[in-house]
Amino acid sequence: MPSALITGTSKGIGLETALAFARAGYKVFAGMRHPAKSPELAAIAAREKLPIFVSALDVDSDESVARGFAAIAREHGAIDVLVNNAGIEVRGSVEELPLAGFRTTMETNYFGVIRCVQQVIPQMRQRRGGVIINVSSIAGRITSPPMASYNASKWALEGLTEPWPAK
Repeated sequence: MPSALITGTSKGIGLETALAFARAGYKVFAGMRHPAKSPELAAIAAREKLPIFVSALDVDSDESVARGFAAIAREHGAIDVLVNNAGIEVRGSVEELPLAGFRTTMETNYFGVIRCVQQVIPQMRQRRGGVIINVSSIAGRITSPPMASYNASKWALEGLTEPWPAK
C-alpha cells in the first residue's frame, strides 16, 4: 500500500486531502500541530475504517519534523507522497504588520515546506521514486496589500517549487 504524509490536516484542504488519499488506497500520515484540538479527521477515519494515522507534527519545529518523519520511517517505511499543505494567513499591510508577523508566516508557509522536503528527499532519491506536492495559492502570483506577509510567503514557495522548463 503506498503511503502519503500530509501536513496541516486539522481542517480544510489538508483534511479533505487526507481523506481523498486514504479513500484512494493510500496509508495516510496526517500531521497537525494539535491533534486533540482537531478530532474530526480521526473520527471520520475510524468511522470509515480508513488507514489514517493522525500525529502531532509542527512544521515550524526542526525537532518535531525530524522526530515525526523518523517515527514514520521506523514504524511504516518510506513515504511515497509528501503533501506540504500546512499554512497560516497573517493579515496586515507592510507598514502595519510587525516584523514578527512576517517571520511567523514565512516560518510556516516557506521554511516548514523546506524542513519537510529535506526530511523526505534522501529516501526518495535512494529509492529513485516519490512525489512532493507543495500547496500554494493564487496569492503566490497575484498580490493583495492587506496580505503582504502571506503573499511574500507564497511567492517564495512558488519560486522554490516551480519546475525548470522541459528541454
